[in-house]
Amino acid sequence: MPAQFPIIFVIAAIVLIAGFAIAGSRKRKGRDITVPAPERLRDDLLFGYYGHQGEQAAETRDHVNLVWCWDFLNPDTAADVLMQYPEEVFGVLDCAPYLWTKRPQQPRPDAEQALRACFLRLRERGMLTRVKMLVPLDEPNLSANDTTCAHLPWAHDMMKRVAAEFAELAAVKLGCVYLGGKAMPHLGLWDVAGFDEYDERSAILTPAGAYSRFKANLKAGAHTLLFPGGYSDCKQDPTPFINFAHANPEVLAVVPFLWCSVPWESFKGIRDVPEVKDKYVAAGLSIVNKGA
Repeated sequence: MPAQFPIIFVIAAIVLIAGFAIAGSRKRKGRDITVPAPERLRDDLLFGYYGHQGEQAAETRDHVNLVWCWDFLNPDTAADVLMQYPEEVFGVLDCAPYLWTKRPQQPRPDAEQALRACFLRLRERGMLTRVKMLVPLDEPNLSANDTTCAHLPWAHDMMKRVAAEFAELAAVKLGCVYLGGKAMPHLGLWDVAGFDEYDERSAILTPAGAYSRFKANLKAGAHTLLFPGGYSDCKQDPTPFINFAHANPEVLAVVPFLWCSVPWESFKGIRDVPEVKDKYVAAGLSIVNKGA
């Protein structure tokens, strides 16, 4: 037994070293690039954080013109969020709770009724006019064993059909956000699409990078979303994304991940990351004030 101890310690040390090496390689996977600011800046660009939590409205209302009502909100809490922003805000509504069962995510048998009830409640609260884009769920391609992607055409058609019943949603856009670095089925469905690939940092924006490959698979006239990772595990500088968006008119919005720290994650949100917080606030102010 005593003779086995050194072997155990050696194995443990190898495992630890390998783990640190893998973690280090993941952090070094991508690189930041410099994207020069164009001579002329757009006045139609949108900026707003993915998700909404706590006192976010009071903390960000001065530098966003987009608000993302993620799937943790019900119609009333979504209305409460939208109500805290100017009437012209670009509201994004995640329709996942009304379209899918929880686990595994399969189409709800009553999806049409549930989605219609959501829109009706938002209309009753006077907030349906602030919903400018519907998304079916976040990262449908997250799991290789999940069949959610196979049902994306169903989700697209369901949102389109129910939205057509409401005059307030006559111009609503249908969008989807994928996980980068994986297959992204049915990209050609969407009016607006984006992907998050935080490990690659702003290198996704190089001419031969992930963004160019992604864009090539969109339908004609589609718009895109950019997702810089400002949270504590990533701390991306938003500047390359902002400059790129100004220079590329197909980009509808820059949507940083994410403002608030949330209790179910170990990382901190941009609000609590002093190294980048001021950069994101300044980026948002530059966009909102340009469009004013």
